[in-house]
Parts: sequence; structure tokens; C-alpha cells
Amino acid sequence: MRILFFHAASTFKVPVIMYLFQQIAEGKINPHKKLIYQERHYEGGTGILQYKKHGSTYTIQELAKYSIVYSDNVATNMLLELLGRKNVKKMMADLGGQIVDYSKNTTCPRDMAIYLKALLQFNEEHPDQGALLLHYLKNTVFNDRIPPLLPEGTEVAHKIGNWPAQGSYHDVGIVYHPSHPYIISLFSKDAPSSDYAYKVLQQISRLVYDAQSAITEMELVVNGEPLDTEIPP
Repeated sequence: MRILFFHAASTFKVPVIMYLFQQIAEGKINPHKKLIYQERHYEGGTGILQYKKHGSTYTIQELAKYSIVYSDNVATNMLLELLGRKNVKKMMADLGGQIVDYSKNTTCPRDMAIYLKALLQFNEEHPDQGALLLHYLKNTVFNDRIPPLLPEGTEVAHKIGNWPAQGSYHDVGIVYHPSHPYIISLFSKDAPSSDYAYKVLQQISRLVYDAQSAITEMELVVNGEPLDTEIPP
């Protein structure tokens, strides 16, 4: 089966922060340690730290929050310097990711679904760190793809990604359907505009939600393994 791959854009921040929280849970990293924002960390695009002064300091915990909630590129660069990009990529491969290029930021919908499933398992094993990451994902400021057409009050833990040069606009997440919670991984390529992509992804998201609503008994499968429909909060 041919696997379509995409520029991961900011969806890559999910495995980055997963790896960080694993290190914190294992006692290898102190989340209260402060890192210094230096000129080499600068990157435009999304985020709030790009507007701050070089030399500003932030705790690792703060940077994790900014990376997910605001999709902050500077925060992510600072954390990747600490963690090592190769270490994050190795974790992705160990979890079962098939599109893991150590020199390019590529992925596929299947792989991102696997990482989200691993996040749920991590939450069971390390509820403090897992719940915090899920909280960040639920409180992202970007809610223009998976959530808009879902019933009011539907909780979604998700992360968007944009790569306009390829017409790519993504959203991956966990939808807390009242009867059948599920993982959804939406990617696009060659979209004529961001607005067009958002509308299509919104419609797909609603179709999936309605399909889950119509199911009386189901078994979700990711990578050939059943996914327990009892997704923790």
C-alpha cells in the first residue's frame, strides 16, 4: 500500500512535547529549569516569543505550553535544542511511525494517529504529565479545522499545522465524542487557499463525528491494534 506523506509543519510539535514530557516523567529533565531565548532560536510564523527580547528566560514548562497552545516556533526551537531532534525522531520511529525522515519534517496521517494513541497510553501511565499535555491541546488558540462544525461543547484535544508553500493545512487530534471518542488525523496538500482547506477539513471532521454517532458498537483500529473507545479525560 502506497503511503502518502506530507510536510508535518507544526503537527510535529505533538511528538516533540510528548518526548519532552516522557523525559520529565522519567526524572531526566526538570520542567522548572529556565532556558534563554537567543537569536539563533528566532523563527517567524506562529507564536508569541518571536516578539520578545533576546535574553529573555522561560521555564521548560512554559515553553511546552507555548509550543502547543500558541504553536510557538521559537519555544519549539529552544526545546529541540535541549532535547535533540534525532532523539524525538527516534521516539517516533520506536512508536511505529513509518514516515520518519531525520533530515526532513515529514509525516503521514497514520503516523500522527499512532502518536496520539501513544499519548493516551502515556496519560494512563503518567497521568500528571499526560493530563497536562492533553490540557494544552484542548486549549490551543487555533480552532478553525476539526472543531467548528462539531456540536457545541464537544471537547477536542488537537494540534494544527500549516505549510502554505505546499498548500498544506492540517489538524490532528482526539475528539471526545460522548459515546465514541476517536482519534482523527486530517492532512491536505495543494489546497488553493487556506480558507478552502479549512472548509473541507471542517466538513470531513463533521462527517466523521456523525459516523461515530451512528455506530452502536465499534472497535477503533490504529496500526492493526484495537483502540479502546474509553479515552481518558
